[in-house]
Amino acid sequence: MPLEKAVVMPLAMCTAAYGLFHPGLLGLEQLRPRPDSGRYRDSSPERAAPGDGEGKKVVIVTGGSSSVGGQGVQLARLAGYDVVSTASPKNFDYVLGLGAWRVFDYASGTLAEEIFEAVRGRDLVGVCAIGDGSVEVGIKVLRWHELDGKKTGGPVVQTRKVVADAGGMPAVDDYLGTYWGMARMVGVMLWSRLRIAAVAWWSGVRVSFIDTKESADPDGVSAHLFEEFLPDALREGLYVPTPEPWVMGKGLESIQEALDRQRKGVSRQKIVVTL
Repeated sequence: MPLEKAVVMPLAMCTAAYGLFHPGLLGLEQLRPRPDSGRYRDSSPERAAPGDGEGKKVVIVTGGSSSVGGQGVQLARLAGYDVVSTASPKNFDYVLGLGAWRVFDYASGTLAEEIFEAVRGRDLVGVCAIGDGSVEVGIKVLRWHELDGKKTGGPVVQTRKVVADAGGMPAVDDYLGTYWGMARMVGVMLWSRLRIAAVAWWSGVRVSFIDTKESADPDGVSAHLFEEFLPDALREGLYVPTPEPWVMGKGLESIQEALDRQRKGVSRQKIVVTL
């Protein structure tokens, strides 16, 4: 595998894996090899096929076309969960191709309602929130799902009221360039976090920021995936490096151009500079 393709995975995969599998966050079942064959249980087609609705729990991973979201969709699917994700309509097929069960327009004014209807009546194990505004949507869905599951005569379902927050940044173009602008941006971010904390407290939902400080732990979530899961998964075509790299140039002189392009925004691509 070319290095420029390989580099799209490490940080994004660590972030997604920590949010999905760490016991302090969503705590999904780990990817483990089957004792009978030595292969990962999730490599079997019947385990990995999305959307059968029988015995599978559902996890919400927003931002499915982003670096972290694309890794999260694949990891959760291979762990045996149906994945509900979000993206722009032009990227729906891409996210479905990664293994999502359902994908919704992240810009929809009724996004929370649409996701809730999709997961209604199914066990919901939490939300891995990637992208600005996704935490608030996740809190709403979890709250509605819990209340719906408690209705008399309704299906008995479980709701794990946890949002693993990968962080969402406000648009920065209007803030950068002056000290006052930077101060305003910090204020916007702090106000956003306080608002989320208040809504989460009122809803009874735990929102935890994804901190990858344990990535270097040899016994941690990330180490297990890189050492035991990823080599076989890549070799067997079960896992796809995503998104596609966009090589902006070579050498340190290309870094500023790459940063400028990143600031303008990219879709389904990871900007890479080779050295």
